[in-house]
Amino acid sequence: MRIEELSARTSKEDGTYSGTEETLLYRGGFIRSCENGIIYTSLGTMLLERIKDIISGEIEKNGAKRISVPGCFGISGIRESMTDYLNSDVRSYRDLPSGIFSISDVHFGHRATDSMWSSPSYPVLAFAFADSSETTVFNAVDDCLGSLGLEGMRHEGVIAYENEGLRAELVCIESPKASMPYSGSAGRNETVKTPDVRTIANLKEFFACSGKEILKTVLLSYGDIHVAVVVPGDAEVDIEKVSSYLDITDSSLKPMPEADICRLTAAEPGFSGPVGLKDVRILVHQGVIRGKGYIAGANRTGYHLLNVVPGRDFTGEQGDFARSGKYVKGYVIGRVRVLRENMRTSGEDGRPYYSPVLFGYINLHRLILSLASESSDDKGVNLPDRVAPFEAAVIPSDARNEELVKKSIDLHDKLEAGHFRVLLDLRNQRLGSKLFDCDLMSVRHRVIVGDRLGEGFFEYKSRSGEITPVNFDELVEMLRL
Repeated sequence: MRIEELSARTSKEDGTYSGTEETLLYRGGFIRSCENGIIYTSLGTMLLERIKDIISGEIEKNGAKRISVPGCFGISGIRESMTDYLNSDVRSYRDLPSGIFSISDVHFGHRATDSMWSSPSYPVLAFAFADSSETTVFNAVDDCLGSLGLEGMRHEGVIAYENEGLRAELVCIESPKASMPYSGSAGRNETVKTPDVRTIANLKEFFACSGKEILKTVLLSYGDIHVAVVVPGDAEVDIEKVSSYLDITDSSLKPMPEADICRLTAAEPGFSGPVGLKDVRILVHQGVIRGKGYIAGANRTGYHLLNVVPGRDFTGEQGDFARSGKYVKGYVIGRVRVLRENMRTSGEDGRPYYSPVLFGYINLHRLILSLASESSDDKGVNLPDRVAPFEAAVIPSDARNEELVKKSIDLHDKLEAGHFRVLLDLRNQRLGSKLFDCDLMSVRHRVIVGDRLGEGFFEYKSRSGEITPVNFDELVEMLRL
């Protein structure tokens, strides 16, 4: 392919992406910004298609069949479409296990900065497996990442890539499982006047207690739905875990506005508690001990309650909603979860057979960001040959020399006939400028066609700047390494 055929333009500047992980891709001509988010150039589209082809091959090796689910709205939309397909495709136990996957643009209808879904639409690899173990599904994910040279982190369904980038989140890689012991009964509730005691630190000082004796109630909203997350006072609510449990995107879950807090609790912020809350979905972290007496907000400005007992004074849905264990910084690139509803099929004895369904997805834009960050150097993106849109570039040392141009075209055509992905640069620009573009566009192998060497020889210039005279056979061998 000739470079003029690419709708890609490299840049020495960072543009609108200054200080973000997209900078490398922008400077290399892979992406452009627009009012509605990110646009992939023809070069970026080639990279995206390369990644799609590679991971499709890997997930097919793990027993999944490819289907097409176009125009889905949100992760829930593609999940419902894929589970509907499985339900219609699997008729009996003989069809199990069964796996499907789709690579589609998923639309979100919103734009939330610094979230996993910061544009209204993203390319997403989604997959669903019926009657397969979690090990099988995670092996498929590991194979997909490994084929791109990435080593992912997995914990409790979260797929992440460790990185210290500006948009990296705290990702849990090890979390101790808390139990829910019953510790016996506690006394009656007692209302205590606590003027201007609004924070956990204030409460610990006022009552001379530890954070473990306090219940923290964090009020959140998504759309018209209100949620109260109850955790021990020394814990922090994990928005990702809560969002995953509620089956919504992280960016949809927001702190409840102060006006709504005052309306729902009849108190100012800082005095909220789980007792007596109405029209609120209550989630209780698994570290909150059932039967133990806690200190909690009284839903009355300037007051708190003593001896608040989970299970007696309030109830809620239990789960892991707090940050705990070991965290590292990284990109969350996807998730895997067991769906709540099993798939019903006909068993060997004719009776109903219920199969668990595992659903997961990978945000391919986040995957590309991780890949670019992993493989970058001081010159720009340095993608592995298997992933890069072009393996080599053929450049005449003087684009005004017709003989060198003809030799360059002949070499380009011979390499393409050998199934190499080759970029031909015949622009009338300085050689140094063309090599600089190769660095930014992640073209690692550069072949310079000049007249200083003998007939049939070329100059091979590596990314590090080393120049080696090679003939055609030697060049092919180097590209195959």
